Amino acid sequence: MKRNFLKAAAASVFIALSSPASALTFVLDFDTIGSSDIFGSTTNAFNSTPFGFSGLNDTEIKNGVLQKVENHFRQYPTVGLNPSSPLPVGQELDIDFVIGSIGNAPSNMDTEYYFMQIGTAVPANPGLFGQACLSCVRNAAGSGPNFGVTTGAVVGSIYTDAISSIAGLAADNDQLFNLIAGTTSHEIAHALSLEHAGAQAANPGESAWGVMGSGATSMPNSQRVLDREFTYAKFGQLIGAVGLRDVQVTPNPNPVPLPAMGWALLAVCAGFGAYGRRSTKKAA
Repeated sequence: MKRNFLKAAAASVFIALSSPASALTFVLDFDTIGSSDIFGSTTNAFNSTPFGFSGLNDTEIKNGVLQKVENHFRQYPTVGLNPSSPLPVGQELDIDFVIGSIGNAPSNMDTEYYFMQIGTAVPANPGLFGQACLSCVRNAAGSGPNFGVTTGAVVGSIYTDAISSIAGLAADNDQLFNLIAGTTSHEIAHALSLEHAGAQAANPGESAWGVMGSGATSMPNSQRVLDREFTYAKFGQLIGAVGLRDVQVTPNPNPVPLPAMGWALLAVCAGFGAYGRRSTKKAA
């Protein structure tokens, strides 16, 4: 996990909080049958069997995809870790991701949300791995929604039956997650104004191709199993489209131990006994 932590005065050990509700959430729907996106494309529920995941149930697989997508957008290295990054220290994109069902508000209670349907195409295997509307949720300047799209719209589709046709390229479960999550993040980013990358470009991932690489622009399918990241330029565009928020931190509620000399000094001052301090937990 790539995350930077802010220092607070109350204690020396910190843990990250889950981010608070923000203005924008993408809901990943793996289960709805017969749902359609804004283009009229229909999917049925996600079938994990053709991928050949090892030792994982469907819930674990869906959560694994969700975590990978969240990592693409929310765990990007800051400039403090990577001088090429456009992301300031202590900041993250102001965006959230949850699993849910089309037609239902997300579990995190965000008031602006959009759906990506992830499942088997109807009719099967349309020849695409996914599709989404370009800039319909946000344009590069951060304005949106656009083109008549409203909260609760299904703004894109991920065709897992098509993606499973290249599952044999994956060496393990992690690479199978990359296949599904890479396409999902790619289509979400389209809705946030990002277009295809025409070539390889600098990024912090395993592949020289970023998330917006595409077979339409000569990226080989062998790169899809790698842990791709947004290129630095594309992530800068996401910052403009979505905006930033502070990474949320809270002091560790456990006692912070004092050095041995500190305890001895307290004992001398008090006459006997020793006293410890407990850090105060911030409200989320």
